[in-house]
Amino acid sequence: MRRLGHTGGRFHSSSKESSLASSPGGDPPIVARGEPASRSARGWAELRTLVSRLPRALVVGLLAVVVAVTSSSVVYALWLSNTSTTFPAMNRGVVSFFAQERVEPGDTASPEYSSGGQGATGSPVTVTLPGSVVAEVLNANGDPVIWRFDVSGHATGIAGLTYDVSYPLPNDDTPGVIDSVREGATMKVYQADGSGDCTTQPAHNAHPQKGQDNVTLAGTVLQAPGTYATLGQQTQTWCVALHWDADPPKPHLNVATVAATADDGSTVAASAMFAASIVYVPSLDPNGLHKNTAHVEATGMDGSRATADHSWSAILTPDPSLEPDIPITVTPHVTSLATPPGP
Repeated sequence: MRRLGHTGGRFHSSSKESSLASSPGGDPPIVARGEPASRSARGWAELRTLVSRLPRALVVGLLAVVVAVTSSSVVYALWLSNTSTTFPAMNRGVVSFFAQERVEPGDTASPEYSSGGQGATGSPVTVTLPGSVVAEVLNANGDPVIWRFDVSGHATGIAGLTYDVSYPLPNDDTPGVIDSVREGATMKVYQADGSGDCTTQPAHNAHPQKGQDNVTLAGTVLQAPGTYATLGQQTQTWCVALHWDADPPKPHLNVATVAATADDGSTVAASAMFAASIVYVPSLDPNGLHKNTAHVEATGMDGSRATADHSWSAILTPDPSLEPDIPITVTPHVTSLATPPGP
């Protein structure tokens, strides 16, 4: 005889059969297959002797308890068995999560998979926005530079998946001076539409929480709990839009005035005005002015000395090809359907 297990809201026993026998005295003992009937008979005889010595009111209450126990099911008798059995482990679900750069058809990308983390949070994965892509903003003629990455994953069983996207703010070591492309550009990270298009950008850029160096977009749902059977693996495309924050073209008013003295001593003056539109070419702020000076001395064949001096200046600017990469971190979280209330 084996202990019952609880699976799926129903009780079941690994015993092949059990019976509810009746004694000649009309008392229905609870007997499991393989238990000696004589033991049950002696138990009922002792119970009848005890009941005969009790007051009537107590007897009625005791009979009610006996009826309740015997009518519940034979499960009660089996549950009291001293034997037990081990039930096989149940598969609660499988979770897979990864992120990678969006590439053109025919190109290859290396997805980074999340591994086990702390509790329901998996280890973060990182996609890297190349610095060479960031530097393209300087030559984009005012148009945004778009870069994409994909987030994919699935959770079987009753599990689901959400994730957070986080990216750092530019490291501004020289306030007031734009010495990196990232400092001079606006960077927006947002989810593409259903077709993977990045044309529609959010009206406002996300801002970090007070005291934080990262911007975090939290709680994006990749797969709702318990929907893998109908949806399968899910993939969502994200967009990174970079736009140079150059000053817009500005009109510049020019005034030219000419004065002359005539033969008779009178003064003649004339003025002219014309406007021009000044366009600011995207560039990094200069690191400084570098002045070069050359001094040359020479002695002639006749013993005379000749000297010459020359100077010129150069403006030094940072090299955009040295723009650092930008890491974008994606952290998955496993969710689950609410646990059903107990019996």
